[in-house]
Amino acid sequence: MRSLFLRAGICLLLLLPAAAPAEDERPYSEAIQANCNIESDYRLQLDAAGVRLEAEDDAGEGLPALIAISGGTVRLDGVPQAVSDADAERLRGIEAGVRGMLPDMTAIAREAIAITFDALGGVNAALGGKRSEARRFRQMREDALARVEAMEARGEWSSELFGEEFEAEVEAAAEAMAASFTPTRAIWMAMTGGIGRMERRMEKWEAQFEEEMVAREAALERHAASLCGRLEAARRLQDEMELRLDDGRPLQVIKVQRGEVAAR
Repeated sequence: MRSLFLRAGICLLLLLPAAAPAEDERPYSEAIQANCNIESDYRLQLDAAGVRLEAEDDAGEGLPALIAISGGTVRLDGVPQAVSDADAERLRGIEAGVRGMLPDMTAIAREAIAITFDALGGVNAALGGKRSEARRFRQMREDALARVEAMEARGEWSSELFGEEFEAEVEAAAEAMAASFTPTRAIWMAMTGGIGRMERRMEKWEAQFEEEMVAREAALERHAASLCGRLEAARRLQDEMELRLDDGRPLQVIKVQRGEVAAR
């Protein structure tokens, strides 16, 4: 199962190696998941035409590969489905609910981008990294934010916004930064006292970053809680649907659970 909407925020938060919490504290992503765990076998696409849900490769057998909801109608793999008046109203409620999630989804995406590239930039600076790497991180950040802003302006969303391609790009940038710290450079820093200076810079940056994360965590949790409430409402409408698949199963796309991660 994949996270339906929070995948971008959660995955990016998990890329923060320099901001590891103490052993008796939960990671930020875990704190959000403790509040609301959202899962689906489908990727979300939202645009003017409606809501499209595309099945993951590992989706369950017998599930439709594509679900399209628009104006009280639903198509399964391109085939229009006959629905009751009550189901049509539920479908309109689901579509409206998904559209209402857009502000929270984009807010989480923007904050996740900021956290990710603040972390990369901060580590690069603490290591005395190359200016070219810093410029690369700034450009990647600007490009990612521009994609979010463009989608929000069009009233659209795609769960592939931060898909494998973006993750690979971030990982490659982080690896390139790490590779710049060569054995020769490490030896030179050890001989000149640079290691100590670097460690002090890193400790200072980590302390500052952790302090900033307190406010950021609170903001992320507010948006996550809002999303959870909206998705629970959509899930209730989904569960009330009279529509059935060919094998008699109900059409269940969204699963929402609270308190999935136990406090330590």
